[in-house]
Amino acid sequence: MNLKQIRDMDNDICYYRAQIAMLEAKVTHITTNIASAIDGESASNSIEKIVPKIADLREELHNAETKKANAISSIPPTTLQGSCLLLRLEYGYEWKQIAHKVGGGNTEDGIRVMCNRYEW
Repeated sequence: MNLKQIRDMDNDICYYRAQIAMLEAKVTHITTNIASAIDGESASNSIEKIVPKIADLREELHNAETKKANAISSIPPTTLQGSCLLLRLEYGYEWKQIAHKVGGGNTEDGIRVMCNRYEW
């Protein structure tokens, strides 16, 4: 596992969330227009097609979030690289804050490159 794979998981999570939001908005739009629609049955069929897609996307989202959480929890905190990654991924520190916390003449770019190269 490496930081690029974690970023790919983040991208997948964002994609699933966007798709779910788009489909939910579509369902909301359809349901608000059913009262004024002449053919309520076609609107119902549209909803019946969208709802399973939403359920599938929610499951994919849950799986991706679980996979990311497991990947982050597998980072060994006993190494410098692992500690830096945990500060970044779990606590949301910026690279500059991590470099300051680590000290020892480490720069923000040096910490970032070290973490990008680290595999666990």
